[in-house]
Amino acid sequence: YDKVNGDNYDFRNMLERKRAYYKNGKWIENEYPAVALDFYPEGGVIIDSVEQQVAFLISDAEGRGLNLPGEIQNALGKKVASMTALLDGMGVFSMEFQQGEKYKALVRYQGKEYRFDLPQVQPAGCALGLRNFYAKDSVHILVSYKKDELFNDSIVACALSRNGNIYQFYLLETNENQSISIAKKDMPEGLNVISIFDKEGRAIAERSCFITH
Repeated sequence: YDKVNGDNYDFRNMLERKRAYYKNGKWIENEYPAVALDFYPEGGVIIDSVEQQVAFLISDAEGRGLNLPGEIQNALGKKVASMTALLDGMGVFSMEFQQGEKYKALVRYQGKEYRFDLPQVQPAGCALGLRNFYAKDSVHILVSYKKDELFNDSIVACALSRNGNIYQFYLLETNENQSISIAKKDMPEGLNVISIFDKEGRAIAERSCFITH
């Protein structure tokens, strides 16, 4: 705010902050794209040849969510998956990605087409899936591990924690996909964190879920 105008404490002007966004290595001021699209891959990264869910958020220049349909295209412009934002611009789609392929999302808004690059597909890593449906009495954890020179563990640890305190712990083999089902009644109420650790004790994937009883 600027200074109070004399004794008139009701008169205050909000100083305008320059609007800007980051594009191609520089800040662009006073210019916003009409549509923005952000991606949130399940587990943090997209991994080669693993079926994964990708959450996304479509918003306008003012940051308001847009409930729009769209599609995922490969480098040839061929549709490989559909996507639809259903609540405040948020949605999720699922597909199996291939390393070396470049994917774009196509969204149409006010008669124009907008394309957005998806995150790069990684050759290896750990994909951590979480299914926590309101009507179900269990939480399902899905772990897929793709190996290379960096990700070469034969066993990883899956830890469930609340407020930093681990209350359940599993050792999982990485030579095949793993699934864990946990009854919600056995999980503490509130925000629970599911973490995957490698042999060095480093967290390589993490998800969270909220539990109510």
